[in-house]
Amino acid sequence: MPFTPATRFSSQYLAAALFALSISGCALSPQQIAIKPQIVVEPRDYGKQQQLIVETLDERSNDILGVRGGVYKDTSIIQLENAFSKAITREVIKALSSWGFDPIETSSQKLPEFTLSVQSIDYETNDRTVANTITTTIKMALKVQWGKTAYAGNYSASRSRTFIKAPTEAANTRLINELSSAVLQEIFDDPELAAFLQKQVANQKSAN
Repeated sequence: MPFTPATRFSSQYLAAALFALSISGCALSPQQIAIKPQIVVEPRDYGKQQQLIVETLDERSNDILGVRGGVYKDTSIIQLENAFSKAITREVIKALSSWGFDPIETSSQKLPEFTLSVQSIDYETNDRTVANTITTTIKMALKVQWGKTAYAGNYSASRSRTFIKAPTEAANTRLINELSSAVLQEIFDDPELAAFLQKQVANQKSAN
């Protein structure tokens, strides 16, 4: 078949169309993650119905978890759909209730304070064409202030997973929730924390 201006135009049109398709395939839309961590805490009578003030501080520098990659990284951001601090507080209150405490969020009384700080949530992707490796890390810090005595601890969890293509919103939701649940589980699996709380409750009961 002879090469004519018409075939040249057809080839150029086809190349442009393929290029446009490749670009559109790499343009990733933003995602909203609904955070709902869940942990398992064995029922214990550590608290003897002692009231605790529970507070979660979100100390992240911004609300963006990370970017999905792709051509337009500025628009392929991942954010939380709901307030991270409120979601964490709800699960902490449930866990402390299982330990026999009476956790509340506010009080005019001087009560022991259970304060959890969300320091960072990192979502990183290598953004390769064949497969994407997503690495997520969550770091939290805990401080329990009981009168003049305090307990402090740092906790974190990290996961790396490889996807053939960029994870869907549902996949990222599972990833972030699994990780936030893992950090909270680490906190309530901490034997030193449990021992500290039991000791403070026992001291207070004996003082009364």
